[in-house]
Amino acid sequence: KKNHDSLLRETVHMTYGEGFTPGNYYFSFAAIAFMVLFLIFSFINKADLKKTSRMMRITGIMALIGCLSELISAVAFARSETPDTARRVLALVNYSTMLMCSMYFNRYTLFMVMKDGHKKQMKIYDIVNAVIVIIFHLVLIGDLIFKYMFEFEDGVAKGGPLMMFMGYGAPLLYLLAGIAAIIFFRKKLTAREFYTLLTTHLIVTMGATLQGITNDKVLLVSFSITVGLYVLYTLLETPDYHRLLESNRKLAEAEKAAKAASKAKTDFLSSMSHEIRTPLNAVLGMNELTRMELEDPSIPDSAKVEKAEFYSERIRESGEALMYVINDILDISKIESGKMDIINAPYHMMELLDELCTNCSMISKGKGLLFEPDIDLSMPGYVNGDRVRVRQMIVNLLNNAVKYTESGKITLKVRGTTQGDTVYYDIDVTDTGIGIREENIEHVFNAFDRFDMEKTHYIQGTGLGLSIVKNIVTMMGGTVSVKSVYGQGSTFSLHVPQQVIGNEKLSDHVVEKKKTVSPGDGSSFAGARILVVDDTTTNITVAKSFLGRLGVVTDSAESGQEALIMIADNKYDLILLDHMMPNMTGDVVLSIVRGDPERYSLNKDTPVVVMTANAISGEKERYISEYGFDGYLAKPFRFGDLESILKKYIRGGIEKKDPAPEKKDSEKEDAEVKDIGTDAGKDGETMDSRDAIDNATGLMMCETEDIYRAVIEAYLSEEQSSIDALNEAFETENWTEYRTQVHKLKSSSKTVGANAFSEFSLQMENCAKDIIAENETEKALDFIRNNYAEYLEVFKKVCENLNNV
Repeated sequence: KKNHDSLLRETVHMTYGEGFTPGNYYFSFAAIAFMVLFLIFSFINKADLKKTSRMMRITGIMALIGCLSELISAVAFARSETPDTARRVLALVNYSTMLMCSMYFNRYTLFMVMKDGHKKQMKIYDIVNAVIVIIFHLVLIGDLIFKYMFEFEDGVAKGGPLMMFMGYGAPLLYLLAGIAAIIFFRKKLTAREFYTLLTTHLIVTMGATLQGITNDKVLLVSFSITVGLYVLYTLLETPDYHRLLESNRKLAEAEKAAKAASKAKTDFLSSMSHEIRTPLNAVLGMNELTRMELEDPSIPDSAKVEKAEFYSERIRESGEALMYVINDILDISKIESGKMDIINAPYHMMELLDELCTNCSMISKGKGLLFEPDIDLSMPGYVNGDRVRVRQMIVNLLNNAVKYTESGKITLKVRGTTQGDTVYYDIDVTDTGIGIREENIEHVFNAFDRFDMEKTHYIQGTGLGLSIVKNIVTMMGGTVSVKSVYGQGSTFSLHVPQQVIGNEKLSDHVVEKKKTVSPGDGSSFAGARILVVDDTTTNITVAKSFLGRLGVVTDSAESGQEALIMIADNKYDLILLDHMMPNMTGDVVLSIVRGDPERYSLNKDTPVVVMTANAISGEKERYISEYGFDGYLAKPFRFGDLESILKKYIRGGIEKKDPAPEKKDSEKEDAEVKDIGTDAGKDGETMDSRDAIDNATGLMMCETEDIYRAVIEAYLSEEQSSIDALNEAFETENWTEYRTQVHKLKSSSKTVGANAFSEFSLQMENCAKDIIAENETEKALDFIRNNYAEYLEVFKKVCENLNNV
């Protein structure tokens, strides 16, 4: 029996007394001394307030208490006069501090690997921790009463698996859980953080394991924890390291912000080409149409006046649209430089609101939306303020609402309160559009920002409107706010103070409308021979029709190879050469002609003008300086653009009056032109639906109805060949050819008035360009694949609608 008890003490008990050597004291004293120094260093560093640092301090405090309790327990167990109850209490305190130390060490690890994220998981972790700690301590306290964990014989604590689990198993589980977390979340850690955390956990785990193996003859747990904390502090928690991390974070944020700002402004400048050219095209085109109609002897005078009034109104609308774009650009520049001023003058608010309601009603109707004004006419009407800026703010909000709403209605609600000689107008613009995500609302008034690009990528705009509204209303002493439900719509609210003048109310004012007519002149060329090279029949038809009105003899070629044969065999005064053609691009054709002056001697000095739909900033200079073209003509082009090219590059041309085209039935044709110019689309299609035909734009681009109808026929003749070419390119993933095909449809669709489909084609072209350039390839591929079927359906519907024009 005596031998059996001796064997039991050697194998299953915790022997603080038996076999205890001075080496234990050395390890424990060293651990306590180093832990005190560690805590002093940690608390001296007052600037360090990170969660991880605070957690490390708590871990250090618990480790210090654990070191002390372990040393006191070792000394007490070594003295035979120590009561068993005292031994039991000291052992329980030691177990408790070791568990708490392991738990906080684990918590520190989770804070590091989760980077302050996963808040929900951390809450669950805290609940589980609390349950474990409560159960653990209930078991410890229960041993004081029921004495099921320890038995003491001759100062030796004997026990079974429960004692081993409470003393070693539970703390080791925390350490192993920490190691698992480090490995699982390693992608969120830097190499330094990963290897430091893993090393410290292995050090502490090894210390605890060795102490268990030696039956506590060497107290390594406290010492290993101390070493681990020193390693963590030295490599991850020193002030220098934190400052380095903060500097790196700020640098990364600055780099990200700089890239975002650069991209935003690059996108902004690119979009300006479209935003400025579109209304400018309308102004110039409608002016030319007015001139042509007024000079056409086959049109009755009454019809001329009516046409001129219609074109004049379109010119006014386009001029205002252009003014808004330019004003946005200038205003954001003034705001950034601090030079924007509020200039107050008397005006009538009802006059302004009536104008805005009329314009918004027309725009909304064109898009199939209902516009509902809701104005309290009892409010003061004649006020002193900056009418231009107030108008600008409301227009920006209304335009924004129309742009982001596909169905439903736009509501303009105007209310207000009067305090003394000041009226506070409360102006709400509500839409039933796509809405704004909650996380984006706080950024909605930032310049250049666009959100939810998957839904809004087709929407044009400067990205400055809401930022300008915010700055202007703040300068006026007012406010702007937004409420939105994603997928249901938004309400933007302006609170604008204006000074009241007199007693006139909004209901007391009557708005007078005025109309203006702009005259024009015309000229033509004759006697020249020109070669038009383009792989799109529609573009060739437009060019030949315009040139025919100038008396020019026109040849055409639909490929680079065909163009080379004609250039070798015929003398031309000018060559209009498309750039993006399949098999042989325009720049290749030009290089062949310039590189073989003997073969192409007839045209070695002939000016070659590139025709391209790439109309962004810097493209003209690139085509001339890099490729060697003599001139640049952006597609889609108008009659005047082509006439200017001829004036510049053809010497000796005879300018004369352009004869009016003959018409068989002028009255019938006059009615048809009016119909084409005013319809937004057929069969209920709205102007902004992707298959809609804007006949006014088509007629503007083609100048006359005869040319417009010829261009439509040419467009329709290429329907099946375009579909076949697109399908082949898509199925074989020949993205260069795919880009060429959608590029063709982009310019030709704009010419026939399929504006929305032209924009759709531009999106497809840009995605193909990104794939070729290996820029955000996956995103571009996803867009093409997800939208290709719809793209073909829209193209077929466009052709169907054109058949009905």
